[in-house]
Amino acid sequence: MINEKLFPSVTPEENKKLKRLCRRQNMWSMAWEQVSGQAKGIVYTLSPFLEEIYEDDQEELISAYERHFKYFNTSPTLGSFIIGLIYAMEKQRGKDRENMSASTISDIRVSLCGPLAGIGDSLIQNVFKVIIAGLTMTMAAQGNILGPILFVLVYGFLQIGIMNYLTYLGYTTGTSVMDKLLHGGLLSSVTKSVTIVGLFMVGALTAAMVSFRFNWIIDAGGATVNIQEIIDKIFPGLLAIVLTFIVSALLKKRVKVSYIVYGIMVICLVFAFLGIV
Repeated sequence: MINEKLFPSVTPEENKKLKRLCRRQNMWSMAWEQVSGQAKGIVYTLSPFLEEIYEDDQEELISAYERHFKYFNTSPTLGSFIIGLIYAMEKQRGKDRENMSASTISDIRVSLCGPLAGIGDSLIQNVFKVIIAGLTMTMAAQGNILGPILFVLVYGFLQIGIMNYLTYLGYTTGTSVMDKLLHGGLLSSVTKSVTIVGLFMVGALTAAMVSFRFNWIIDAGGATVNIQEIIDKIFPGLLAIVLTFIVSALLKKRVKVSYIVYGIMVICLVFAFLGIV
């Protein structure tokens, strides 16, 4: 009822679907794993809506599943804005595939992950959660059973309320903005801008999450040469980038992720035994 009043432009049919989207997304972050992050949860959330949008085109449906199975990781709470926005963009692509490209959806999906993750983790986890926990811990310390119960209820309903609101906001923002972009001819410019931001995010993820360093010191006539220090002077983070490109090339060749992981483990064990890493 609250979202219906806050977003009067949403039709009864759209409201019914958005309520279902909100119910499904409440669990999407629980599917997190190392390879694809929250992607499996995203696919679970969007699957019935994608099936409806592309019911007459199985190839396009498969393509939609493939782009949403790619790595995704953001704030479980603020990330709901992305879910609503993606749904609006997929609906637009279902109507106009020529102007709404698949790459635009993928790029916006990736570019929003980082900013919303930073804001969401800081605001929800480090502010709201700490304040609510501080208030209810006092009650719990006094033996009052209402302490933990209130924490679960207040913190839980706060997150659900924010997630549902942001889902509606993302959807309505997406539909209105996409109409303006398509009619104004600005979509190509936005796509290029978002692509650049997406590439920055991929680079930032590589620098933050991939680590590979040599522990290789060569003794040359009494003088020691630290290989890692030389590499860092030439190109800091070079080994992490090279490793990322190698893994990316293997994934493009359809090599199983488990084989890549076990291969890296074996190589690292051999290099560690030899004193290289």
